[in-house]
Amino acid sequence: MQEIEDGEDDGSFMAHAILHSHNIAMMERKKQLYCASCRDFIYPDAAVGDRRRRKRQIRGAVSYHKLLQRGLVNMGNTCFMSAVLQALAHNPMLQHYFFVAKSHDTTICQQQRQRLLSKRQEQLKTEKETESSNDEEQHTKRGPDPAITTLMASPIAPQGILEAMWNAFPSFIGTAQHDAHELLIALLGGLHSHTHPRVFLHGGASPRYTPRGHSLCDCAVHQHFSGVLRSELACGNCDNASHKFDPFLDSLVRQFAVEEELRGSNQVYCVRCSNYQTHYKSLNLHTLPNVLVFHIRRLDFYRQQKLKQTVQFPLTGLNMRPFTSYVYDLMAVVNHHGESVNGGHYTSYVRDEVQRWILFDDVERTYLLYYVRRNPFIAAVG
Repeated sequence: MQEIEDGEDDGSFMAHAILHSHNIAMMERKKQLYCASCRDFIYPDAAVGDRRRRKRQIRGAVSYHKLLQRGLVNMGNTCFMSAVLQALAHNPMLQHYFFVAKSHDTTICQQQRQRLLSKRQEQLKTEKETESSNDEEQHTKRGPDPAITTLMASPIAPQGILEAMWNAFPSFIGTAQHDAHELLIALLGGLHSHTHPRVFLHGGASPRYTPRGHSLCDCAVHQHFSGVLRSELACGNCDNASHKFDPFLDSLVRQFAVEEELRGSNQVYCVRCSNYQTHYKSLNLHTLPNVLVFHIRRLDFYRQQKLKQTVQFPLTGLNMRPFTSYVYDLMAVVNHHGESVNGGHYTSYVRDEVQRWILFDDVERTYLLYYVRRNPFIAAVG
């Protein structure tokens, strides 16, 4: 078992885990165990048993208050933002990056905690320090504080995120409804610009990608959302081929690997033939990200109407062969409800840590699909 200190990058831990089959690490400050194979926190059987016994004691003394999933306040046609934020907040890759790999540094976090919760936490800390071991039973019977339970179950108003979006992307200013997919791309760009380190090569250049399209940035966006498209241009006379690699952050539903013939006025000059020749162009998925986002075109802006065709998609086991051996499971769905291309209502389904599907508001037509790769720390085969 390896010990990870707060703020330590988990890259060394993951390399150690793969090389030596040591998949368990302890978070030093939190005293929690993390499993690299499960990508989740784990608990010894004895500890789980103690926790269950204590929970039964609490239930026997007072009514048990279960903390619910927290919703987001609609601040005036902001459902498009709420749906995307719920999908990102429940993404296990982002949770791992910010709370395990990079830890959550409370010394630099600018989050302003609500006064009631902060005050009550200080009170509980003082009570715990002054209590003796003989008072444990009496303390247990008091149960969870109703004020904290109510506060932790109440919806959150993401006003800070909305203001940050307005400052960074003026097109989102106002109370008009916006497109959830456009917001997702803007949010990913904002996350990248605020968290990525600059990568320099000899000579002072700061490239974004390698010649084969792989990102040189280790931020959460490029680690988990960035993939690579491979386009091929082949001469029909001598079969000489050239390749180009382009990164992408989300995958539109399109036909890949379909050749396009470039003939006549569209012929391309071939350096091997020293002449213009008919060429064949194809586009393939070269590298897929850990988080695969499918944007399903639901809005026909030319006809100003919504497309209502039913789209079937797997909940688990999305096999992406022949492009890669990666297998994906559905993690979140963002839906659009309504007929107008300029309005309507956005909602979301998300899968939580115990594999339950949670519906945030009403749902109708599928719009965005978020798939998460299984075993992201294991290299692909084929």
